[in-house]
Amino acid sequence: MFDTSSVTTDAAPRREARWAVRAGNAAFVWGLLFAVAHVYWACGGTALVEAGQAREARAHLERDPWGYVISWMILSLLFVFMGSFPLALVWPEGRRVSRRRVQAGAIVLGYAGMASLAIHGAVTREPGLIVVGGGAGVLGGLVAVARPRSQPVARWMVLVVTWVMGVAMLVYGGAYVTAAMGERGSERFVIYLVTGGASWLSGGVLFVAAAWLAGRRVNGTGPHGHPRSPVLSRC
Repeated sequence: MFDTSSVTTDAAPRREARWAVRAGNAAFVWGLLFAVAHVYWACGGTALVEAGQAREARAHLERDPWGYVISWMILSLLFVFMGSFPLALVWPEGRRVSRRRVQAGAIVLGYAGMASLAIHGAVTREPGLIVVGGGAGVLGGLVAVARPRSQPVARWMVLVVTWVMGVAMLVYGGAYVTAAMGERGSERFVIYLVTGGASWLSGGVLFVAAAWLAGRRVNGTGPHGHPRSPVLSRC
């Protein structure tokens, strides 16, 4: 009699692996789209932007053109760098560029982004940017040191960073939705609800989904505690 137990136990892990790849790819696309949106705003676009913020941006451009361009360029690139983490987390094995190299590349991009943010903060005398950029770098080092010894450094760091960014996005987006409820009847309602709430919440859901699904693979288990199927190592 044909034994269907292996087929049954492998079906769910395969499906889970496909969803992990979809979530990671979608999170990367989210980062690209948000970067494009910031380029649009940097070029003078006013859709879903408060009138006061648009005026401040124009004044900044007139006062310090180079600072304006560099600020928006760094901000836009950061969203691309953010999206590279969930993409690296679910990068399929067997491609010309290995998953290990892609994950190492994501770490390098992340540190480059944080360093750029800290340097920009020092040049523009904004201590908050220095703290964020430098603090993120220090925390990344602590995550690498405190990782489970069975996990490669790059893989573990990418997983943790994806989790942290996803949860932070959910909190940030939720705060915007809450703020929007107090702005009903004003122009800020739609801006807070869409630009702040929906955009960040959708990104947070994708990042958390990619981290959760990929994390199950990292832990070596599938649904209901079953051992991880070999197919997951290829997805």
